[in-house]
Amino acid sequence: MEETAFHTWVWPLLAGVTAGWLSRPLWLILSGLVLQGLQALPLYRDLVPSVRGLWKNQYREPDEEGNVVDAGEILSLHQVGRLVWGEGKRDDGQGGPFRYRGKLVRNTFIGTHLVVGRKSPVGLGAFELQIHNNDRKMIGHCVWHDTDTDKIECSEFMMKRVDE
Repeated sequence: MEETAFHTWVWPLLAGVTAGWLSRPLWLILSGLVLQGLQALPLYRDLVPSVRGLWKNQYREPDEEGNVVDAGEILSLHQVGRLVWGEGKRDDGQGGPFRYRGKLVRNTFIGTHLVVGRKSPVGLGAFELQIHNNDRKMIGHCVWHDTDTDKIECSEFMMKRVDE
């Protein structure tokens, strides 16, 4: 039987692209699950922080008049291994909802946030937070393209776990 171009290079190409696309999240999930399993042993503790649950997020941003004001969100985070994702809504009801995606690297939560449904870079940002107080507080910084100023903004970013 004669092999076509589809069999010779398209299937391997599709398999490679699919494996490449899935490799990062699978690695975060599997490595995190292995580390969580090691935590059950007496010698290993706190290898993978737990950030799943409800969080109150606080930061500062400019308003429509250019004044810097305190802002906050309530976030619901989900976690499998070291892979983390979730959604947040602002306290004042403006903007959002925001989608969060990231990973845990030791005691640090690194990721991106964006306004759900928005195609432009406005509302897109990144953050890096250190995890403290037995996984009850995260402190760091975020940077984003602000909708009010149309500029790149930066703020201290602090999250505190909300008791459910």
